[in-house]
Amino acid sequence: MRKEIYVAALQACVFLFCGVAFAQPFSNHFSREFYNRNYDYVRMKLVRLGYEPVMIHHKATDTVCDLQKMCGQYREVLDCSNTGLSYCYFVFRAPESKRYVIVTTHGEIRRIFESLAPANKSDLVMIGQH
Repeated sequence: MRKEIYVAALQACVFLFCGVAFAQPFSNHFSREFYNRNYDYVRMKLVRLGYEPVMIHHKATDTVCDLQKMCGQYREVLDCSNTGLSYCYFVFRAPESKRYVIVTTHGEIRRIFESLAPANKSDLVMIGQH
């Protein structure tokens, strides 16, 4: 009985701290397949699987367009950080559900896949602003 309680408690802790892994099984699959891959490869694979890059309309003065020069290259770029690892967020529509998913990358010169996850509420607000 004591062992069963310990196992249940451990499973609950893992779920609380790693809930994303349980809530988003497709993300784990892509994380393994796309690990250490550049964004162009990830983008090509997602498009082949039916994911649709979402056209994000930026103002010419948006940092992502002005400093990063990303808007002309990737119509689906939502935002990029200007410091540190230079994270960028790209928006796609899932093939069947048509829900938004976000691809996160890092790196200034070679954008490396970081994660794929459903858009959260703040992502949806940002998408709606463009």
